[in-house]
Amino acid sequence: MYLTEVLAALRRRWVIMLIGLGLTAGVGLWAADPPPRYEAFEVFAILPPQLPNIPNQLTGLRPSLAVTGAVVAQRLMSGSGRAQLRRAGVNGAYSLAPRNSGTVQTPEYLIAWVMAKANGPDEQTALRELDIIIQVFADELVRLQEEWDVAQAERITIGVLAAPSAALIPHSSIRALAGTGLAGFILTTTVALLWDRRRVNSPQPVGPDRFAPGPTRARARLRLNS
Repeated sequence: MYLTEVLAALRRRWVIMLIGLGLTAGVGLWAADPPPRYEAFEVFAILPPQLPNIPNQLTGLRPSLAVTGAVVAQRLMSGSGRAQLRRAGVNGAYSLAPRNSGTVQTPEYLIAWVMAKANGPDEQTALRELDIIIQVFADELVRLQEEWDVAQAERITIGVLAAPSAALIPHSSIRALAGTGLAGFILTTTVALLWDRRRVNSPQPVGPDRFAPGPTRARARLRLNS
C-alpha cells in the first residue's frame, strides 16, 4: 500500500481518526499527571540457627540458606503466592527478589538475603503491605521447616538488614505523553486502515436490474399504447 493510498484511506475514515485521537489525548493527560505512588522496601537476611552444633537440613549445602530463601520468594511470586498475599491484604504491586550472584539465564544464589518491595498510594499503605509480605514470607519459612520436622531451636529465621523505608516513585510527564501519543496514533491508524479495507473489500449488494421495467417505464408504456 502506497503512502497516497494510506492517506486516502485515513481521509475516508476521518471519524475513526478523530475519535481515536480524542481518546488518546484524554489518556495522555491522565498519564502525564497520575495519582502519586509510593514504594516501600526492606532487605532481610536468612539466618542460620543460633546453636551451630544443632543440625538443620535446610542450612546445609543442598539446599543452602540462600537457595531456601530464593525458593520461598519464588513461591510467593507465583500465581498461588499472589493469591495468598491478596487474601492477606496486599492489594498493590510487590516483589521479592533474592540476591542472585549469577545471571538471569543461570541464577546462582550464594548470598542469603532478599529484598522486598511493595507499592501503595501513600507511605503508610506501602509500609503496611510490606510488613504483611515479610510476615507471610516468615510464615512460609516456618511451614517449610515444619514439613521437614525441624525442631523449634534448630530453625532458620529472618533478620532485618536494612530498615523499611518508603519513597515517592518518580514519574516523567514528557515520557508518559510521548509514549501514550505514539501508542494511540499507531492503534488509531491501524484500526482506521483495517476498517477501511474491510469496507472496501466487502461485497456490494446487487441492486435490481436497471433494464427491468420499473413503475415509471410501465406507466410510460401504458400512455403510449393508449
